[in-house]
Amino acid sequence: MLMTNEKKISLLDFLILLIKWKTKLLLVFFSTLIISYLCIYLFVDEKYESTALIVPSDQEQSSMTSLLKNISGIPLSLGGLKQKTGNIDLYTTIIYSRTNLELLLDKFNLQKEYGVDKRWKALKIIKDNISTTITEETAFEIKVTDKSPQKASEMANFIVQNLNNTIISLNITKAHDNRIFLEGRFLEIKKNLALYEDSLKLFQQKSGVFLAEDQVKASILAYTKLESDLSVKQSDLTVLEKIFGENSPTVQQLKLTVAEYRKSLEELKNNKGNDQMLMSINSLPAKTLQYLRLFRDVKIYNEMLEFVIPLYEQSKYDEQKEIPILQVIDYAVPPEKRSFPPRTILSLLIALTCTLFTFLFLSIKENKKLLESDKFKFIRKNLFRRRIIE
Repeated sequence: MLMTNEKKISLLDFLILLIKWKTKLLLVFFSTLIISYLCIYLFVDEKYESTALIVPSDQEQSSMTSLLKNISGIPLSLGGLKQKTGNIDLYTTIIYSRTNLELLLDKFNLQKEYGVDKRWKALKIIKDNISTTITEETAFEIKVTDKSPQKASEMANFIVQNLNNTIISLNITKAHDNRIFLEGRFLEIKKNLALYEDSLKLFQQKSGVFLAEDQVKASILAYTKLESDLSVKQSDLTVLEKIFGENSPTVQQLKLTVAEYRKSLEELKNNKGNDQMLMSINSLPAKTLQYLRLFRDVKIYNEMLEFVIPLYEQSKYDEQKEIPILQVIDYAVPPEKRSFPPRTILSLLIALTCTLFTFLFLSIKENKKLLESDKFKFIRKNLFRRRIIE
């Protein structure tokens, strides 16, 4: 008779083994469960997590931005200004900065608590114990983990307070720089305006020229308006480049506007436009041209002054204000329940793992008895024979 089937251990065999050794397996499970739970309870430190919830404040966006939106004639695009996402990135940068972590380290004497001799090791532990997340409602969560629930909440609230103070300091520094820049522009424009007003008055007294004939007047007004607007836009461009940077969408859009004004002005100078009522500026009499220039300069500096004064006054206000920036939805409170370790889950995992290994060991031990049976001896003896004949 030809034998072709080999002995295999089925699920039924495992069930039989499970029933046979159930007492021993239950003993292993419950003993490891109790021992692991006690070990975790005695030797693994409890940790508590406290959470503070904040949202970016609308006041954090520069007040100068709101003021610029009310100034007509400037093609402002707010794409280059700091938005809420940028604010949250700034929060994260400040929280994990070395300065902030060292303040925490010294404030709560954490190096001694952590039992490390190196300061950089303590800073690393602090960083690992702080986490920040953005909720679905775009709020900003700050979570701090510590052995003491009271200290965890105090550390979280300290981070919020220090974050607010740092942002206020940064905003005041920026406002101070803007005020210095705008103050210089204001004094320069004011001085030049007085000079051109005196020059225009003196020229009118000497020449008797106030307005030319209607066509000349129309040309003067058109040219004055174009060149005045061009100069104002160029001045605005200088100011906005200083405040927002050359790569800001606002600055780029204003550069395009300046280029269009230059093109229109060149057409008017050489009478290349479609308006036949306007004379070429180059053909105007010398006195009229001189009057035009003086009148234009006065108008330019008046408009420049109107633009700079509100910005200058706003920068002085921003430099002095120290109102809270962050809107705190929830201050951190001492948690009642620990966040780590999950004793029951860990104990169950350890007990199940130990029981499984015990069962596998017993299965292997039983399997050795099967290998010594007559059937398996026959298989080992005839396994490599080509044919087995009864």
